[in-house]
Amino acid sequence: CTYNATANNGTQGASNNFTVDAKGTASFKVPAPAPFTTYHVVTSCTGDFGGQPVEFGHDEQDVSL
Repeated sequence: CTYNATANNGTQGASNNFTVDAKGTASFKVPAPAPFTTYHVVTSCTGDFGGQPVEFGHDEQDVSL
């Protein structure tokens, strides 16, 4: 899985690659956006199904303080 937070003002965002086991969960810490900054966050998970790569999870949202 991947977590990518892109800042709206050119400052550094955040990213993380992580693994989720079957029926599992994952957690990690990420920095909060600076004041007056919005992160566009995309979390996406892919896996193998029948020998083909498939996306089985995808979420997008904007985050700001």
